[in-house]
Amino acid sequence: QYLIDGINTTDPATNTFASNFNFDAIKEFQVLTGGLDAEYGQATGGIINLVTKSGGNEFHIDTSFYITPDWLKLRDDYEKESLGEENSYNYNINVGGPIIKDKLWYFGSVEFRYTKAYIGPTEDFFNPTNPDLLQHPPYKWFSVYYLGKVTWQVTDKHKLTAMFQGDPAWIDNTIQASTYSADAEEKRFQFGGFYSLSWEALWSKNLFQRTQLGLMYSGMRQQPMSGCTD
Repeated sequence: QYLIDGINTTDPATNTFASNFNFDAIKEFQVLTGGLDAEYGQATGGIINLVTKSGGNEFHIDTSFYITPDWLKLRDDYEKESLGEENSYNYNINVGGPIIKDKLWYFGSVEFRYTKAYIGPTEDFFNPTNPDLLQHPPYKWFSVYYLGKVTWQVTDKHKLTAMFQGDPAWIDNTIQASTYSADAEEKRFQFGGFYSLSWEALWSKNLFQRTQLGLMYSGMRQQPMSGCTD
């Protein structure tokens, strides 16, 4: 099972994770493989719980930029010819701090990802008489992973936390095969969202309560690059 802050987000269709996530918004991972407590149901194997970051009394901002250029990859001539090229870019920014010190905090995170990749040039499958190699249209991925969280310390013993998270992605030319024409290549838009509300209460030194509500949805739209859906 795959959990976010203790709420089950396992994809019921594939039984795998159902959300893409900004790694810079992750505080820690908890992995449980046996001797599970009663709070974990419907799982006979492992539990992976992703714990998200929260704001605090001090203002914090951090940002990062990662680039994976094709020219930095060490490949021989055969690999360069057969594998094509790929360039990836990743930008993150995280902000957190107080709205009201000791009472109300916020945290926000967003990640932008862009990848462009080519397969190697191939013979013209649709016109064998063409002596020139054909360059297939490139695979393109652009996604935005975002998260927002507000934490309210209502009293010394009661705390409320609200969070939302999303992961839309736009993908062009996903198939990457020389036997597909440019118009018949696949265009894909995939999306999802996760919303949660939790209430934590300390009733005594021996009694702690945590109540959570969560909603998760995901979807995907696919069509040819031509846009024709007849």
